[in-house]
Amino acid sequence: MRITVLGASGYVGAHLVREAASRGHEVTGLCRTTPDQPVPGATYRRLDILEPGAELATCVRAEALLDALSPRRELGGRLEAVRRDLAEAARRTGVRYGVIGGSGCLGMTDAGPRYLDTPEFPARFRAESEEVARTLEHLRGASEDVDWFFVSPPPAFGSPTHGPSVPQPDAPAVRTGRYRLGHDTVLRDANGVSAISPAD
Repeated sequence: MRITVLGASGYVGAHLVREAASRGHEVTGLCRTTPDQPVPGATYRRLDILEPGAELATCVRAEALLDALSPRRELGGRLEAVRRDLAEAARRTGVRYGVIGGSGCLGMTDAGPRYLDTPEFPARFRAESEEVARTLEHLRGASEDVDWFFVSPPPAFGSPTHGPSVPQPDAPAVRTGRYRLGHDTVLRDANGVSAISPAD
């Protein structure tokens, strides 16, 4: 399969590129700066999605687009609009559009509330989590012509000691080969921990 990874030099994007390439897919990584250690077998192209005239067609020249961008730093408050444009570009071209979201969108139970609406959710991550949640709501209301999926890593992403879906570049990417698929609620193990390694 031809897969494009947007944000390919970031913590999540780099793992997506590595995994897809290891499975024999034709992978193109789009990023503002080429990684110091590119993944063998992957092709990289420079793209700053915020640059005036950024060519969205570059993102959808594949069978699947994996969006690993995060609403932090320059993208904070602007990623929601970018993702609406990407979803529309994917609709026009028939590309499958996958967004890596965050744990704030998940319900604590089937009846709610969302994790980001609970007192234990760290206030410093609320604005970006709300922006990601708005993207999810937009996709849920989008035309049926948009072929999309949305993945929410658990609250501890990289290590059980880290906060809500906060990528930790220094966190060991231990591959256990085990994971569970859930739906719209936080999954926890027998000890109440909700965590996953980005390698898994």
